[in-house]
Amino acid sequence: PQFAAKITASPIEAATGQPFSITVEVHNTGIIPWDRCDIAISENAAKHGWQIEPVEETTIAPGDRVTRTITGTAPSGPIEATVSVLSPTRNRTKMA
Repeated sequence: PQFAAKITASPIEAATGQPFSITVEVHNTGIIPWDRCDIAISENAAKHGWQIEPVEETTIAPGDRVTRTITGTAPSGPIEATVSVLSPTRNRTKMA
């Protein structure tokens, strides 16, 4: 596939109310460089105050990996949260 990504995250254990951090790695497994890599956490995680570091790299080549950290406070019970890569696109040159 032209645009493909693999997301992996480190397992954690945190007591209720304690701060935590999760390392998330996004690997460009496709054949096209990305001109950006927007990583997002689900609305459910965001409403619990979880945050993710912004991605600063301007180009992520095929085979490259981007690592970011999600931080937050452990909830009192399990919640469902997802991490996703949003629209890894490449600027295209307009052909006349």
